[in-house]
Amino acid sequence: MVALLATTQILMLIAVAGLAHFAYQRDKQRSNMIAEMQSDMAALCEGALGITDHLERVEIQQRRLVAKQEREDIHGSTEHSYNQAIKLVQQGADIESLMSRCGLVLEEAELIVMLHRLKKDAA
Repeated sequence: MVALLATTQILMLIAVAGLAHFAYQRDKQRSNMIAEMQSDMAALCEGALGITDHLERVEIQQRRLVAKQEREDIHGSTEHSYNQAIKLVQQGADIESLMSRCGLVLEEAELIVMLHRLKKDAA
């Protein structure tokens, strides 16, 4: 009976030791997984900061391009209006016609008429 009891106690100790070892291994695995996740999270945060910096640079460049395009649009449309006004003057258009059709102010229309009629008269 004593031998049976001693054997049972030894088996229980082995079982408890096995469970303790299993729990230790599981805790060690979880600790490693947590460390990996923390490392991954740090890398993601660093990447997010890099993307934020890149996005800010892209937005600055985009604003510069929009401003440049607006300047070119203004210059291009003004140049187009002047070219159209010159053609109209060469066809005999008057100041009021230039103002209404080309969007010119009175002084611009007068100047174009004066310059291009002088060229016509000189030729």
